[in-house]
Amino acid sequence: MRIRFKDGELKIFINELIINENITLRELSSVLSVNYSTMKNFYQETRTVPYNIIEDMCKKYRLDFPYNQIEKELLNNWGQIKGGKKGIQTTFRIYKHKLKEWRSKGGTNASSSRDYFLPKKVNEKFSEFYGILCGDGCLFGGESLHIVGNKSLDSHYILNYVCPLINNLFGVNPHIYYQGNTIRVVLYSKGIVKFINSLGFPMGKKKNSEIKIPDEIKKNVLFAKAFIRGMLDTDGCVVPHRKTSMILSICIMNPQLLEATKGLCEITHVDFSYLRDRIHLSTVEKIKCFFREIGSSNLRNIIRFDHYMKKGYSIRASEIERFLTSYSKIKLPYYSGL
Repeated sequence: MRIRFKDGELKIFINELIINENITLRELSSVLSVNYSTMKNFYQETRTVPYNIIEDMCKKYRLDFPYNQIEKELLNNWGQIKGGKKGIQTTFRIYKHKLKEWRSKGGTNASSSRDYFLPKKVNEKFSEFYGILCGDGCLFGGESLHIVGNKSLDSHYILNYVCPLINNLFGVNPHIYYQGNTIRVVLYSKGIVKFINSLGFPMGKKKNSEIKIPDEIKKNVLFAKAFIRGMLDTDGCVVPHRKTSMILSICIMNPQLLEATKGLCEITHVDFSYLRDRIHLSTVEKIKCFFREIGSSNLRNIIRFDHYMKKGYSIRASEIERFLTSYSKIKLPYYSGL
């Protein structure tokens, strides 16, 4: 996948980086393992940039991803697609008198149709998906949807739960990309992105944007629980704690989304507590109630909770991976007591 920046914005982005870090363009190209001539072409904006190079820049130099400076995303074969479209247009222009004959022979294959569908109404599955998006997802460039996870701990969740969930809701299979210890789900569809955006989910960075939760989720206890489950499984965790044995926490950096999520928590019959940037449960009994009422679809949370219930202590993150295979057949979402 490649990125096309708005005119002049890539040069601004690179200039700010090399000035702030006091390095040269050649040094930057060396750090990123990019040929210097290629880096000069990026800087002069004569070439589009691979997504992973911009992502590497942001990770290495702790920068925010430049969503607002990007014009659009391009598939790796975008040049072939562009050439193919021009070829089709030329064919239609030269052989216009033949189109009717070709279409009659082509049958239904000659007509175009959407290769996806949209949910007719908000339901429990869509509510969980919307919570997943609010946790670790974003809409990018008006053309794609991204969900990010930890490759070691979230791959089972993404491959065996999130991707089938997307297929169930929209009738399409997303792409999967790996970068370092990151697994990324990418769904390319202007129609689906437009639909989700119309519900109140913003384009680009979520932190300072207004995020609306659909009224159907706010008014339905089952949907509210599913939404919170999606948030836990992406932006939340279940961790050992020295004083209380275990804590469940969901980090929410967007103040408006935090307030909206608090409203959902109030109707779930789970006794949440609230801090400036998160909702949490700090006793084992409250966490047991959470897993009974709301549950989880991500093995990293299920393993920690279930291990505590069986062994009396919660394992560390570094220990989770060795339990993934033994828990891989568990029914999702998981609820305690079932």
